[in-house]
Amino acid sequence: MISKAGLQAQFLASSRFLQLWLIATLLKSLGFGLSGIQASFTLAVYEWRPGDLQSYTWPCDIVSLGSLSVLGPLASRQKAQTVIMCTSL
Repeated sequence: MISKAGLQAQFLASSRFLQLWLIATLLKSLGFGLSGIQASFTLAVYEWRPGDLQSYTWPCDIVSLGSLSVLGPLASRQKAQTVIMCTSL
């Protein structure tokens, strides 16, 4: 008889989607942790008030969203080699 943990390990080993999802969740968690450290560091070094960092980063997020909305469909029409060459410049 296989234990519950053994069944879960077998399922994890057989599911490619679950493996990728767990890796993505791990990387996302690591990214959020660094964001908190960066926020504290920025407040201390530049003597900013709480909320100043967010007010500077929101416009960057809007520009990122806009560029993905415009450049994403444009890049999907190009060959992969062309897109990779342009992004490596």
